[in-house]
Amino acid sequence: MPDEGRGWPELQATPAASVDHVWNAFSGDSGAPQPAPCGALALHAQQIDGQSTSGQPYALMPLTPGLRKFSLTVHVSASMGWLGAVAAFLALAVTGVTSADVQTVRAISIALEPLTRWVIVPLALASLLSGVVQAHGRVA
Repeated sequence: MPDEGRGWPELQATPAASVDHVWNAFSGDSGAPQPAPCGALALHAQQIDGQSTSGQPYALMPLTPGLRKFSLTVHVSASMGWLGAVAAFLALAVTGVTSADVQTVRAISIALEPLTRWVIVPLALASLLSGVVQAHGRVA
């Protein structure tokens, strides 16, 4: 393939490698030169090494063991509370849909709005945020 003056390097065709060859190349079991990992393997390898794709170290929040336990407790509590609130919401919704009594349907529809606004959404956000803290935190 000619360069055509664009400054692009010429591409070289390489034979397809077997799975064993690729595994040996990345695990270092073969004496062959190690190819640079690409795609998801490169991202995973760089995350293990603590480097971002730009080569800069990740800025992880150091968490002391006590703070890590506290944030895990917050995450588990928020997640379980969220699941319980969703279960209550579903129980009320099914009761409202299957009920023939107009007053029951009205009462359930009135109860579902504050349950959603003041319980389900805040617990979902708390679970999400505490999960992000858990994912980015590490023991100092």
